[in-house]
Amino acid sequence: MNTMTDDQLWELADTVFGRHGIDGDKLVQSTEPLENFIKKWGRPDNNFNGLNEWIDIQTRKGARRGDLVVYEIHGVTVSHFNGEA
Repeated sequence: MNTMTDDQLWELADTVFGRHGIDGDKLVQSTEPLENFIKKWGRPDNNFNGLNEWIDIQTRKGARRGDLVVYEIHGVTVSHFNGEA
């Protein structure tokens, strides 16, 4: 599995995820492709230079809603969800 170093995650947090105020230690990385997020949640509500954002989604009934932000780079998918998983 391709992975990013902590420094690379913090750089992404400062640059790509910066408009959301997300710190590097709040980012999750995986090899799940962006297409799987689209299949599950539909088309993103917003896309800013490859940063895909779903607004006010609910992962399961009764869970607190939140925003999902996903960015795919070099075979790694980096994401953040501020709701209840």
